Amino acid sequence: MCRYTKGTTSSPESLHKKRHLPIKGPLKEEFTFPAGSAPFNSCHASTIVEVSKCHFLVAYYGGTSEGAPDVKIWLQKYRGGRWYTPIVMDEEPNVPMWNPPLLLRNRHLLCGSSVESWNSWGAWAEVVMRISTTLAVKSPYYVLTSFVYGMEQVTPDSGRTWKKYGPIYVKSQVLSVIQPVPYLTAKGNLRLLMRYFNNISRVCMAESFDGGQGWGYAIPTELPNPNSGIDGVKLRDGRLLLAYNTISRGVLKVSLSKDDGDSWQDSLTLEETQGMEFSYPAVIQASDGLVHITYTYNRTQIKHVVVQPN
Repeated sequence: MCRYTKGTTSSPESLHKKRHLPIKGPLKEEFTFPAGSAPFNSCHASTIVEVSKCHFLVAYYGGTSEGAPDVKIWLQKYRGGRWYTPIVMDEEPNVPMWNPPLLLRNRHLLCGSSVESWNSWGAWAEVVMRISTTLAVKSPYYVLTSFVYGMEQVTPDSGRTWKKYGPIYVKSQVLSVIQPVPYLTAKGNLRLLMRYFNNISRVCMAESFDGGQGWGYAIPTELPNPNSGIDGVKLRDGRLLLAYNTISRGVLKVSLSKDDGDSWQDSLTLEETQGMEFSYPAVIQASDGLVHITYTYNRTQIKHVVVQPN
């Protein structure tokens, strides 16, 4: 297990508000780069993968502002107990980059902002797949049994071919849900937790009983959400962990579910400062059982937090 000591990057005001119920920690909290040190003004939409024990990669987009033509995808390495300087992972002249999901599959690192043109194995580079489109993706590509899911697009063969299912709607609503967090239930069904727009203001859930080919309506859960990105992971002990914003992007919480998302327990407050933004969490459970969460910190930094489910 990697050794972590509690960091000091949060203000005293935010530290004393953290609650420690079914989750121990934060064992570590830190920024991936010091304030004002990065070659960009704004950054957002981080994603994290574990390469090996105590070795992680984080990617995000950064530039003048979201959607600006100078926005690039940046990559940082965590190894030997420290974060390395951000490096450019992908860029396109005068074309903004968007949310960069990472997947480490068969020792190849895959990254992209869309799967729209991943129509053959030749679309992947040996180490990094690079694509620039206007379609912003939040969810990393999750491996569920033999499938990789990203949005409602599915590949049964690690990216060689793709098929799209959905879209998924909330009953009586015109717009579809977006940016899903998929997981398998104890019964083997596939569920998605998703964000929806402010007229619902709740995390929504949909379920498939045929491996993702057919979907019913998404239903609002008990979890509040201000139309902001969410992420979570099915823990090895069977519980479901979700990081999400509540009343605004100034409040970032973690909740746990023992029944595959039917009910939830508010377990940890990561941030709570109105007027600031702590958003778009990315969540993984590492090989040592610890949970790593990265998220946007006021659009100027990426924060990394390590917690331990009890």
